[in-house]
Amino acid sequence: MKSTAPLVAIVALVVGVGAGYLVWGARTRQLESEVGQVKARLAEGQQGAAREGAIATKVQELEAQIKKATEDLKREQEARSKLEAVAAKLTPTKKSP
Repeated sequence: MKSTAPLVAIVALVVGVGAGYLVWGARTRQLESEVGQVKARLAEGQQGAAREGAIATKVQELEAQIKKATEDLKREQEARSKLEAVAAKLTPTKKSP
């Protein structure tokens, strides 16, 4: 009978270590899966940030074009006003008979 106790202890130890290894392996796979998901979300976030940066750059370019067009329009309006004033001075006035 005494010889079965060490055998039972060894079997229990092997079963315990095997179960612990399996549980540890399952947890490792779960963590690897979570890491993969987080990496995928990070990549999506980085792509989103890059798209937002590109959009912000495009918006700035368009705002600069609008500002330039507005300034050009103002200069053209001022030039037209000056030309109209000069044309008004040059137009002969009708003399009454």
